[in-house]
Amino acid sequence: MSDSLLPGAISDLVAAFSALPGIGAKTARRLAFHLVDAPPEKSRQLHRALSRLDTELAHCPTCGFFSRPGEACVLCASNRRRTGQLCVVGRIQDVLAIEEAGVFHGRYHVLGGYISPLNQVFPEDLRLVSLQERVEAERITEVILAFDAVSDADYTAHYLLELLPRTVRVHRIAAGIPFGGELEYTDGITLSHAFTLKRELPH
Repeated sequence: MSDSLLPGAISDLVAAFSALPGIGAKTARRLAFHLVDAPPEKSRQLHRALSRLDTELAHCPTCGFFSRPGEACVLCASNRRRTGQLCVVGRIQDVLAIEEAGVFHGRYHVLGGYISPLNQVFPEDLRLVSLQERVEAERITEVILAFDAVSDADYTAHYLLELLPRTVRVHRIAAGIPFGGELEYTDGITLSHAFTLKRELPH
């Protein structure tokens, strides 16, 4: 079916769905047609949910996780999290995976990706300065690098070893996560072993 045959409103909806990661043209059309045929309340519900992203969602000024504008996230606001221990991750999804596995009870720091010159991602594009500031201000004694098993993550880990004070112990999870694997798609048991068998990086 040619999208040129569709009314503009549906074509725009298909294009919006197609721009999302992992959604191809056929899936985008199927989602659009589903909304067209569904009761109007379903479309309104989706519209309300998307509208809330603009007004109610921000990134925590401390760790980078999701929060309400101008507020700390639920993790940073909790007084039940261990202090002195920081788990550094590449993406917000990794925090969710680790929390669901229940393997870490300290505080987090989301970098916002990995250093990747080939993809035009440089140290200044990530939350590295705020990491340095937190390590000093919060008197962090241990940093755990919970990174994907990919080459960009390896490069970022080596960069952080040079960046962090030598008084801070730096560990990296590794065991059980295959090369090329992403934390977001790693099961809880594997993540638990990876944290338990984490290795200290000399620096």
